[in-house]
Amino acid sequence: MALMAGLISSSEASALTVAAQDPAQSSRVGNLVQISLPIDSGVATSVKQSLKRIADRADAVVRPEDRPVVVLEFETHRGKTGSGSEFEACVALARLLTSSDMNRLNTVAYIPKSRQPGVETILKGHAVLVAICANQVAMDNDTKIGDAAADESNVDPLILNFYQGIASKRSRFPVPVIQSMIDPRMELYRVTTAEGIVFADGDRLQELESSGDAIETSTLAQAGKPTVLNAQQLFEDRLIQFASDSRTDLARQLNLEPGSLEGDPTEGRDWNAVQVNIPPFLDQRTANWTVRSLKKEIASGKVNLVILEMNEVTGDLDASLRLATHLSQYDSHKIRTVAHVKGKIAGAAAVVALSVDHLLMKEDAILGGHDLPDAPDVPEDLGDKPDWSDVIPTVRRIAEDKQRDWSIMMAMLDSGLRVSRYRNRDSGQVRLLSNEEWGQSADPDAWQELGQVDTVSGMTAAAASQAYLARAIMNDSDQVKTFYQLKSEVRTVQKSPTDVWIEQIANTLSSPFVAPWLLFGAMFFFSSEMSAPGLGVPGFLSAVCIMLFFWSQYLDGNADAVEILLFVAGLIFVLMEIFVVPGFGIFGIGGLLMLMTSVVLASQKFLLPRTAEEIAQIPYSLMPVLAAGLGFFAALFALRKVIPNSPYLNRLILDSRRAKKESFEEEVDAEAVVDWSFLMGQTGETVTRLNPAGKARIDGQVYDVISRGQMIDKGEAVVVVEAVANRVVVTPKT
Repeated sequence: MALMAGLISSSEASALTVAAQDPAQSSRVGNLVQISLPIDSGVATSVKQSLKRIADRADAVVRPEDRPVVVLEFETHRGKTGSGSEFEACVALARLLTSSDMNRLNTVAYIPKSRQPGVETILKGHAVLVAICANQVAMDNDTKIGDAAADESNVDPLILNFYQGIASKRSRFPVPVIQSMIDPRMELYRVTTAEGIVFADGDRLQELESSGDAIETSTLAQAGKPTVLNAQQLFEDRLIQFASDSRTDLARQLNLEPGSLEGDPTEGRDWNAVQVNIPPFLDQRTANWTVRSLKKEIASGKVNLVILEMNEVTGDLDASLRLATHLSQYDSHKIRTVAHVKGKIAGAAAVVALSVDHLLMKEDAILGGHDLPDAPDVPEDLGDKPDWSDVIPTVRRIAEDKQRDWSIMMAMLDSGLRVSRYRNRDSGQVRLLSNEEWGQSADPDAWQELGQVDTVSGMTAAAASQAYLARAIMNDSDQVKTFYQLKSEVRTVQKSPTDVWIEQIANTLSSPFVAPWLLFGAMFFFSSEMSAPGLGVPGFLSAVCIMLFFWSQYLDGNADAVEILLFVAGLIFVLMEIFVVPGFGIFGIGGLLMLMTSVVLASQKFLLPRTAEEIAQIPYSLMPVLAAGLGFFAALFALRKVIPNSPYLNRLILDSRRAKKESFEEEVDAEAVVDWSFLMGQTGETVTRLNPAGKARIDGQVYDVISRGQMIDKGEAVVVVEAVANRVVVTPKT
């Protein structure tokens, strides 16, 4: 498995420091190496190369606290556990971490919590061996470590000896703790003595109890069960050095600059950058186009740097959150995202600027503020304010992905949210927190409030730099190129003439004046196909109308995979009700409700209306549903009245040729090849459901029949009421 390893050189770390440091803050160099799980030989080789590169460029220092910090971040944030790691590969890393070659570095094993809701985060398997060999261990709260023998049915004595040797040499974890993690047969006890806490196996516990030294005893692991210890327990017993909430929190505890622990997507190669120019108003179409374009560029595997050029920009809330969410989910070890702000970024667009890895600002730029910038195409009124309680979870996810404080992001949206600047009394680190986020911090009393931040007027570049939101002040694109040492020109991704043409078509089709007609046509042609199955032309036209409707709504940012799947599932249920399940029950009713719900959701940008503006949008969302109903009734009228009497359209339906009178006494069909007139008045039984066409058994023979518009279930008694040439019409027998 490929390793996602990232480094920051000491020179780059120095370059990123653009604001004056507080006296209490340290300027230690931070490096991040991410370890993919499970660990195999490829992962081990890449990690060893990364560690050796950092060690080779590190200067020799006298004091251990001055050594560059290397955080070994395990991939547990993706829900992985380390199970399946190869013992030989982990041994190779363990030997390197405990060797004299690493004396220039301070290695910190970091176990982050999973970002997947409801997933327990635990590092197990032989990946545990790598973690305990680091100089220090850091774990997110609610994470666990242990069960090193998860992949071993029977633990080999050589493996046990190696773990014991590492425990004795590294001594960060007591030997009994490491032994119990690798040997499930061993029990583990925490014993309080007069001299402190002792971790003991069963034999050692008996000695302590016999001598009277054991004051209090608690069982950590029973024999026959794997030993798994949680972060809080390990931190209280001082077996791990840091219990953090995020990578940024860990950086603060290590006295590193916030954001200094990030990967290097180049991995020793050159940057390959693309740039996207954000227009003055970020709407749904622009956000969707940007997301699609970036996906296409990154899928090529060549792009590792994305730059957003933002001048005077504001944006629609939903569109900005969609783009911000997409940008925040990029793995910083593979793709580095940058926002270059040159003007005033107001309202929701400011969240986009804060959802990237690096924020660069022009000297006179403004971040945030709730006054709209004076730029063309910016609406005078962005509508009513939404219920911020519905927005906060999305903003928190974005902030968590980018290791930022969510309060400052939320303040860019909510002018009533008060955010203050806090400084940690111990480390001097600075954070921008609301009262709520400050109260939720691990130690609120450790943070001193320095004053309120003006998010209503917006933050200047200098203020954003001092708050560590902006990485650097860059006045033009040439400075950006120099900052990232770009050797090639930045390629700008922009809309092609085809993109503009497609967007104009989609804009027309998704308008309230055209979209209902697409659903009208879809239902009209669908009803025509069901009334005369087998021709295919109405069915094809119905499918085209449906695809055009959802395609245009998708490009407009209204429809997504959920709406499309909901429509497809509803259509399947309706067809099952017609062709498979007799009657009109749960499948028919449920399918119709799913169809209507999907159409309504695909016609609007919200799930449930929250503002007066969204409530006013409801009638427009219902118009396609009403149009579809009108299409159904129009099809019934046309099939019975208009099409049969049209000299050209009557060829589109299955109908018997009208009889021509050749005398007063008889009528004959000039093109009839059979004559079922003898069936007139006979009774029979349907062998298929009539929709309205189908088959019926009459006098022992099966005939193709048709009802007079009624749906007749299979097995129902029918009587022939019309038999002209090869057309047999039946009605239910009463």
